[in-house]
Formats: sequence, structure tokens, C-alpha cells
Amino acid sequence: MTNQERAQNAFMINVEFIKNKLELIQKEVDDLFGKTPEDVNWSTAGSIIHVNHLLGEIIEFLNIKEEEK
Repeated sequence: MTNQERAQNAFMINVEFIKNKLELIQKEVDDLFGKTPEDVNWSTAGSIIHVNHLLGEIIEFLNIKEEEK
């Protein structure tokens, strides 16, 4: 196996890992991270704000243009 083929394999394997992680995140988002409105306080809000920030950093790192809504 060439170095190029190993790089391609590593890339594709990690794309699958990312897909799986995104599916897990989507399930949690759909379930509102298991929170009810009564559960939400500034600690939980701060945590989700941090997650949003980290996802923004990933989008920026990948040089993805976010759609305007």
C-alpha cells in the first residue's frame, strides 16, 4: 500500500467517525440534550453556548461558509 493510499484510508475512516459523532450530536440536539425547560439554568445555558462556540471553531477551521438565515 502506498503512502497516498494510507492517507486516503485514514481520511475515509475518519470521515466515518465524524459522521457517527454528528449523528450522536443530532440525537442529543433533537432531545434538547435531555433537558426540560425547568432544568435550564445559567450553567446549562453556558454549557450549550460553549458547545455552540466549539462547533463554530470547527466550521471556521474547515473554512465552511455558514448560510445566512
